[in-house]
Amino acid sequence: MLFKEIDARHYAALRIIFGTLAFLTLLGLIGESTFYYADDGWFPIKLAVDITNKKEWTLLHTITSPVGVKLFFLAAMAASISMAVGFYSRLASWVTFICIVSLHSRNWLNTYGGDAVLRLMLFYLGLSPSGLAWSADSLIKRFRAGALRLEKGEAPPRFGRSAPAVPAPVWPLRLMQIQVCLIYFTSGLAKLHGVDWLNGSALGLALLNPIFAKYNFSWIQTSSIAAFFIRVSTWMTLIWEISFPLLVVAHRWTRWLAIAIGIAVHGGIILFMQIHWFGYLMIGTYVSLLPSGAFRWLEVSGKRWARQTFLRKRIRVIYDGECSFCCQAVLLIGLLDWFGRLELIPSEAEESWRRHAPNLKRRDLDLALYAVPNGEKPVAGMDAFCEIGRVVPALAPLRWLAYLPGVRKLGRRLYAWISEQRYCVA
Repeated sequence: MLFKEIDARHYAALRIIFGTLAFLTLLGLIGESTFYYADDGWFPIKLAVDITNKKEWTLLHTITSPVGVKLFFLAAMAASISMAVGFYSRLASWVTFICIVSLHSRNWLNTYGGDAVLRLMLFYLGLSPSGLAWSADSLIKRFRAGALRLEKGEAPPRFGRSAPAVPAPVWPLRLMQIQVCLIYFTSGLAKLHGVDWLNGSALGLALLNPIFAKYNFSWIQTSSIAAFFIRVSTWMTLIWEISFPLLVVAHRWTRWLAIAIGIAVHGGIILFMQIHWFGYLMIGTYVSLLPSGAFRWLEVSGKRWARQTFLRKRIRVIYDGECSFCCQAVLLIGLLDWFGRLELIPSEAEESWRRHAPNLKRRDLDLALYAVPNGEKPVAGMDAFCEIGRVVPALAPLRWLAYLPGVRKLGRRLYAWISEQRYCVA
């Protein structure tokens, strides 16, 4: 239960979800940051310290000016973006966690249950090796390993092929799973102390509250069918929350049942009520309950679907294997070729590249390619990178920028200068 290893993609999916949700939470608060967290707002630091008697720790004890609070938010948002993309993943997770805790401790009157869930998940992700897969950290690691392979004369690695599962310890995931079960179980127990949940009117009262409801549901007061449906839904929700831990541990099918009911419940909250990011946060926690093998299947299926739907075209890339710059460039685009749409051919394989590009002369070779289906004319340098952007989404922004006046010409000059500095064959 606590000491086996799982696929690191499981942690990567959780990192992406909660890094993104942390960014969206901060983005929604930054416009009112002065009002809630600065001394110029309605809850200055002196009043906050007097009320809490300094029991709450926060970085915002020393950052009190409006400008300082804005800069704090920008730093926190940068950390959450870094966490989501997996750049210095563990450090970014801890920085994001500390920033979120600082906001909550500075003004706990501006928090709700979803903030507590976000804070807990960020803490557990800080304990987990979430940067081992689907991250900039793993891409950098593979690039360095690929550079060593090129130095040894070996073929560059391909990121488009499904990477083997990277093992990661399971105990941080177990903590997340136990936490999710505790959240629902204690929430269900708390509901037993109120008469609204026991008599089946709680959901109806929530829908009639104009503070939370997105739409006007006053019509449910005169509908006997709606009243019956709401009463049954209220009781089912209560039973589901109390039995959630048992459903999760009893059998895999009961676990799927618990997840399906949860998606229906929180999907209804998202559709009909306005409670910030609460529904998305709770659905995000269900990722911790999924089997780890599902994430490799998701990666393989997603790549296959993208290849068949959007990226049917294939491109051959012919490069000078004796040029260090060309090899590094090919290594980079090979790692970014997530969908396996490139065929990398070193110019040393003379018969191969002459067969694929008979009109290409060796003296014209720096980084040439052409599209196989249409037999297009080979293009080199900056134009080659732009052409690669058709099938490598990560390089698509470079292709879009090339449409701006002067960008493509500047890119050609820059590439020619780099090629000359790197002694590239041209």
